[in-house]
Amino acid sequence: MNMRIFISALLVTTGLSACSLGGSSESVVGSINTSPVILNTNLNVQVTENESALAFTVSAIDANFERLSLTISGTDADDFAHPGGGEIVFVSGPDFEAPTDANTDNVYEITITVSDGPNSDSKNFVITVVDDPSDNPVTKAQCNPIGTSDVYQSCVISSGGLDRAFSLFVPTSYGSQAEAVPLVFSFHGDNETAQTNIDYSGFQPLAEKSGFLVAYPQGSVLNTTGQTHWDVEGTNDVAFIGAVSDYLSESYKIDANRIFAAGMGAGGTMSHKLACSDSGRFAAIGSVASAFNPASCAPSQAMPTIHIHGKLDGVVPYAGSALNLPIDNMVGFWGQANGCAGTGAVTSMPDITGDIMGGTYTSFGGCDAAVSYYVMDGMGHVWPDGVNADLNAAERIWGFFSGVGR
Repeated sequence: MNMRIFISALLVTTGLSACSLGGSSESVVGSINTSPVILNTNLNVQVTENESALAFTVSAIDANFERLSLTISGTDADDFAHPGGGEIVFVSGPDFEAPTDANTDNVYEITITVSDGPNSDSKNFVITVVDDPSDNPVTKAQCNPIGTSDVYQSCVISSGGLDRAFSLFVPTSYGSQAEAVPLVFSFHGDNETAQTNIDYSGFQPLAEKSGFLVAYPQGSVLNTTGQTHWDVEGTNDVAFIGAVSDYLSESYKIDANRIFAAGMGAGGTMSHKLACSDSGRFAAIGSVASAFNPASCAPSQAMPTIHIHGKLDGVVPYAGSALNLPIDNMVGFWGQANGCAGTGAVTSMPDITGDIMGGTYTSFGGCDAAVSYYVMDGMGHVWPDGVNADLNAAERIWGFFSGVGR
């Protein structure tokens, strides 16, 4: 489309030295009539769907007060109109889930030309539409039993234009339960898979006994390393987990006040990220051998938190490193965020198994939401299973989760 729209709002009778579409400019040197000038310097515009049909406003100046016209051209010109006053609007409000740009990638490319007749100025604009997740439909997942039983299922769900995988454990008691049940998300670490997390996390016996569902999401593969990671290289894993949660809540009797997240290493970091970015969804989080940077964390409500760490962790050092804060400081953030009084009461944990993995347990008091913290003296970067350690991570985390709710 090539629209030529005259800007009647530019009145030569105003006596001003410049006028605007938002504003346009033309300088006169002697009898030479120079071109109008578009003043916009931000040519990469970001618009969130559902907020407004307005994309941006063109500003230009013209010293002669000549009648200007504005033309929209380029690859995605048909998606835009100019109602006047320099405003460039979407013909139809932008819909992230149904983009209409040529590449259907929510990136619209147009050229704006302002002309006084013989002279003109043009600039190329890129308008990127950002998702508003509040209107995202619940995406149906495709699930198939693993083996001959429906207890384990392998599922694929669409999120952010990608097919994302997760595994699901449904206890055999689920069908006979009349009340809604809890849901636990269990996240694997870097370079692991949902299946490896199933193998070591140990939530299944607890889920079978207590009647809760466990979802094991699969991280995306980072192109530069070929390894699985969380929330990197353009993937929005907060949205992915939200889509899985919405699907399971629609497909099963899930208690919306008892949805939890826990993980190992980078999976624990993902749990912290969910607490920061989607705290309204989760009732509590747990993490093992993980760290996160709380600098940009702004949870909308207090978040019950349990963390387990080994003093001999060589991947996520307990004392901190160039990549992570000291773990005491990280846990201290949640103490402050949850309104706890002081630094917590420390209790010694005896070395029962003789593996030098005794340690300390810190419980914070006077909190708006509970904070529990375990430090194991002889433990490295592992998920303790209670067999070769004085603590069973799954049991401690579920024990913590089962005592909280919203």
